[in-house]
Amino acid sequence: ALDNGMRAEGDRSRSLLGKVGTTAGRSFDLGKGRTLQPYVRVAVAHEFVNRNEVKVNDNVFNNDLSGSRGELGAGVSVALSDNLQLHADFDYSNGDAIEQPWGASAGLRYSW
Repeated sequence: ALDNGMRAEGDRSRSLLGKVGTTAGRSFDLGKGRTLQPYVRVAVAHEFVNRNEVKVNDNVFNNDLSGSRGELGAGVSVALSDNLQLHADFDYSNGDAIEQPWGASAGLRYSW
């Protein structure tokens, strides 16, 4: 509740997501224990939950993100040594109720 009289109530967000896809890539030996692994990914995802309500001042909004979407991705993983790996991943998805024009992630892994 806000001091101007506005009240918002959100129900629990629910999700049941099914996804099927594949990732294909190849490893290239760069020598001295280093490898390069570029890959592409394609998947189809489906959100089964079709009702997530939010109420603002007795007005009910349905935050419905159900439906199917396609997902495409590409990335690269580089092992610089047995202990150190780097990766970068770029994604796009589009479907009935949602579009992600781009997404990116990067990471570093060190193991001892």
